[in-house]
Amino acid sequence: MAAIFIEIAKTGTYDPKVHGRPAYIRSPYAAKDAIKSLPNRAWDAATKRWTIPASDVPLAARILREEGWRVEVIEPVQSGTRTPPPPPQAGTWADAMFKAIPARLHPPVFRALTKVLHPDVGGDLVAMQTLTAAKDRSVAA
Repeated sequence: MAAIFIEIAKTGTYDPKVHGRPAYIRSPYAAKDAIKSLPNRAWDAATKRWTIPASDVPLAARILREEGWRVEVIEPVQSGTRTPPPPPQAGTWADAMFKAIPARLHPPVFRALTKVLHPDVGGDLVAMQTLTAAKDRSVAA
């Protein structure tokens, strides 16, 4: 079963739909009925995501897990803090990938993977940083 991502907004964010700090739910369409069972939820058609009060995240995660969904809660990044980039040395999975494919395929493969790995689409920040660093090393080589 696909995952449901619940992203908690930064402190100080206010959403009038939930009368406070929001959390955003991104899910497969099949989870629609389970999410509709949550209290205080609102659908935002413009962003195609559900909004709930941040204070309801533990309850929402529990209910959705009981329905059989894998739930990942994404905490907000505190201002001024960032996940450190991967080490600059070669030898990562991305370096091995770029070595294994012809140079002409590097740009399209990089673009395809960014569509999956980029944190803005639910990907992993460290994996995206690893891919970008490996691409930069492959271009420099």
